[in-house]
Amino acid sequence: MGRKKTLTCRRWDCEEAPFLGGLCEAHHEEDRLKQLARRAAIDALSTSCIAGKLPEKPGLKDELLRVIRWWDKACLAVNAGRQDNVLLDETQYAPEWCIAFADAIIQEEMNFRQGLDDDATVAFLKKDTWTRFEHLEAGFMSNGVKRPGC
Repeated sequence: MGRKKTLTCRRWDCEEAPFLGGLCEAHHEEDRLKQLARRAAIDALSTSCIAGKLPEKPGLKDELLRVIRWWDKACLAVNAGRQDNVLLDETQYAPEWCIAFADAIIQEEMNFRQGLDDDATVAFLKKDTWTRFEHLEAGFMSNGVKRPGC
């Protein structure tokens, strides 16, 4: 007679019992928090506000408005099913870059409101995203490589 397989979390490295949706309680909570952060980032890109208020940290409002311009540009192209004239074949990825950037801005703003120090990871993510957009504006691919055929 074969052994009955015991159910485990659907994450490949977890042996805990499933809690909800095939995930253990810890991984379910982790996914829930990621979804909340994503929604907050999209809300910030749509309203220019973080937790109902404009960013208070000096310079952050300008950065948020700058990424919102990229967000609008990318979303218009994606929703129309076309490539943007600057983003070109990377148009489909730009909304996710903007969401990740907005999430970083939210983290930075919340740290500022709580009187905490800046996070080096957040600073790196922001710098990386601006570098991508600067490469695209210069006519390169987002990673800085010359476009094929140019």
